[in-house]
Amino acid sequence: MSTPTPAVAAAIKIMRLLQTSGRPLGVSEIARQMGLNKSTAHGIIATLVSESLLAEDGDSKRYQLGAALVELAQAVRGPLTLLARPYVDAVAREFGLGCFVAAAYSNRELLILDGSDMAGGIRVTVSIGDRFPLTGGALGKAYLAWQSTAFVLETIERVGLPKRTKTSVTKAADYLEQLAHTRKVGYGEAREEYQAGANAVAAPIFDSSGAVRLMLLTFGLPTQLPPAELKRKGKRLREVADTITALIGGVQQRWVG
Repeated sequence: MSTPTPAVAAAIKIMRLLQTSGRPLGVSEIARQMGLNKSTAHGIIATLVSESLLAEDGDSKRYQLGAALVELAQAVRGPLTLLARPYVDAVAREFGLGCFVAAAYSNRELLILDGSDMAGGIRVTVSIGDRFPLTGGALGKAYLAWQSTAFVLETIERVGLPKRTKTSVTKAADYLEQLAHTRKVGYGEAREEYQAGANAVAAPIFDSSGAVRLMLLTFGLPTQLPPAELKRKGKRLREVADTITALIGGVQQRWVG
């Protein structure tokens, strides 16, 4: 693995610091929190401002995230994610739970691209940009169920099936059985398999080549999404995913094993 370039790594950390700070920060405070000398921090910040990745907060000499990050985020999300957004909002309102759009991010991870969180009170949720292992929970099943067995086994070898909770599936044979069930019903489900205290369902959206392009995900506490509700909400989520598939000219892939 290549060694990160220090200035680039520092620039990324500064942007993440501003993401989590909840308020604009000045050069001195950024330098102190980052362990940088002030002149180095100022140079990095000036470069980020010149590219609109950071913006100065009026005349306060404090800095916040810039508009160029919105443009970059839109590029990552893509037009299909924006097209799916009204359906995501509708599912969130109907279920009273968060509904999110995800996609394969690499050969190891899935990425949350967008979402609508309508749940109130005590709840489980995710944030846009969160990443999950390719074998993770309902989302992983909704993606891997339509991949070849060889690809699935390679993924298990690469990513693993760790025991995160007492109900986690940790054996490849059992996982393949669950993927077969996912193909049969059209959606993946997880009963506290990825995170204790969270049940989930996820359904695939297919593109014109028959590949899984996006996935819809909803989840909640066991009291909000009890086992008896998983089937009903899973079928409903699959219907919505199928609607989006048809809207983009997609076709469900015929699984070839």
